[in-house]
Amino acid sequence: MVLRSLWRARVRVLIAAVLLLTISYALTPYDGSIRSFFRFHSSVVHQHLIASDRWIDDPASYPVDPENDIGIIVKTGFGTRHRTPRLLDALFKEAFMSDIVVVQDYPVLEDEKYLMPDGRPIPTIDAIGRTLEHGLLLGRESERLSKYERIVDAVNAADWPRAESVAKEVGWELDTMKFIPALQYVYETLLPKKWYLLLDDDTYIIRSSLEFLLSHLDPRKPYYLGNPVGDYKARFAHGGSAVVLSQAAMYHLLHHNAHGLSQAYQESTTAPWGDKLLSTTLMKLGIYLDESYSLLFNGEPPGLTRVTLDRVCLPLISFHGLGAGNAELMEQVGEDFKPANNATTHNPFFWFQLGQGLDGAAEDEDFWDSFHTKPIRQGHNFVGEPNEYFTFFPAVPSIKGCLAKCDDNKECAAWTWIQDKQECHTTSALIPRRDSRVNGDNQVFSGISKKMLDRVASCSGRKNTPWS
Repeated sequence: MVLRSLWRARVRVLIAAVLLLTISYALTPYDGSIRSFFRFHSSVVHQHLIASDRWIDDPASYPVDPENDIGIIVKTGFGTRHRTPRLLDALFKEAFMSDIVVVQDYPVLEDEKYLMPDGRPIPTIDAIGRTLEHGLLLGRESERLSKYERIVDAVNAADWPRAESVAKEVGWELDTMKFIPALQYVYETLLPKKWYLLLDDDTYIIRSSLEFLLSHLDPRKPYYLGNPVGDYKARFAHGGSAVVLSQAAMYHLLHHNAHGLSQAYQESTTAPWGDKLLSTTLMKLGIYLDESYSLLFNGEPPGLTRVTLDRVCLPLISFHGLGAGNAELMEQVGEDFKPANNATTHNPFFWFQLGQGLDGAAEDEDFWDSFHTKPIRQGHNFVGEPNEYFTFFPAVPSIKGCLAKCDDNKECAAWTWIQDKQECHTTSALIPRRDSRVNGDNQVFSGISKKMLDRVASCSGRKNTPWS
């Protein structure tokens, strides 16, 4: 009897605790810390329990025609405006002919007009100027607005060196003020779209992979998609990796939300990042970043993009950083992903395909398969420089010892052994590209883990299956 009474008491306490948590969650604002905490950790549990690629073999129930169903926003600034023509050309090479709007932070210049391949003009707006013209920051004074006015004065005076100098100093701040007005302008002026895509001017989108994902999602549901950054209090989609919003998400953001929009405009004059401001504005409406598809988005250029065990069998949607220090990189990537023979139907591009064509493998041999015949590569480093994926082991006297270190780690994707230093480096995110070669250093030996090779073997057939 005593044990039964204790058991009943514990059950009542548990039920009371669950009810208390449920009520607290329900009464917490959509952007409250309690709600955010539970959403973040439930997302983590979901990703560990449910395979991230299980949806890939499901039917594509929501066909997408990019030309009519996707609206693209390209964000640029005075200091990076030279990137915009290259990005547009790359998208056109990929037959990505969606309606596009270019959004910038300086007055529109007569000699900077962009055209679609069929000659149609691409709308270009000064997002901050438009915000001020519509009185959305009436009476608002801020240092950020003063900085915008400095660029406007320099541009209007055709003082290009001064405009470049100011843009270099303040461009990242003014970018924060583009997000909300850009979305509002596109939603109000373009024909209705199922999906809206927000890009930086150095972000490349692989059209076939994006189409493949969107064809599995219902745009009538409020989706907010991208590459997550930030802690549980404010998870947001990294703007450089591309941000995707569904028709329903845009409706909730821009209809019957006058107070929320007004607050977002006001906050844009002080908020540190526009992509985070967009997220917090959506959170107040109960729309959160859906991390179920986050592993498809990428915030690095091709040569620095790393492959992990949980990504390798998924489609890859984006590259970022195709402008800094290498003006031709965007053009090169555009050529690489141009559909063969002007095909309109092509397969999504998967993460494991990044390895194709690596030096050291025979031209007619698949990169991953080549490791079954040549598992150790002298003069290569698939681990790369130390980062958050990196593990260092000193005093490892042999390649065999380094292999053992990698085998003991369930997340290890690649290993590197440095002979003269007797060091072993492992990583959960490998570099499967030409950049892995270490020039003239024969003391370095590297390879791919068996776990990674087995994972690739289980899904490599996907690249040959057309979906549309």
